[in-house]
Amino acid sequence: MLDVACGTKPYHELETASQPFRDQEWYKWLAIPPKDSYLWTWYPKIGNLDTLVFWRQVRAPVLLVYGERDELEPVDESLAKIEASLDVVHTPYTALIVPNAQHNLTLQPKPNEPFFWWKSAPGIINLVVAWVQHETAVSVPIESPKVLPKTQ
Repeated sequence: MLDVACGTKPYHELETASQPFRDQEWYKWLAIPPKDSYLWTWYPKIGNLDTLVFWRQVRAPVLLVYGERDELEPVDESLAKIEASLDVVHTPYTALIVPNAQHNLTLQPKPNEPFFWWKSAPGIINLVVAWVQHETAVSVPIESPKVLPKTQ
């Protein structure tokens, strides 16, 4: 479906490949849009977007945070591409890989591990806040408070 949505394969290949599964409940749940849907002309505009062009325009310090167990985005490959883009324009960055975290920076049990509810990676919020504070720290002289005249 993504190949068709990105425009690299024709819609009829999707129809042919999905034919044996059309009566399956999971297939119905997908709700694949019909051939005349706007999606097929709209998606290539965003699905084929090269975000590295935009990374090369960034000049402010960047914090890159990845989950070690990210299954949606290959961490090493993504990190290498973004770092290379930032290095070209000498943009400072900090890269962090959160141990055991997924793409959304949550901890989730692996198959065959004891069950536990998903939770945010511990300390991630404090870490981001500390990085922002560090990057935005400015030495500003402290002025004496001004005394306002009493009103009567």
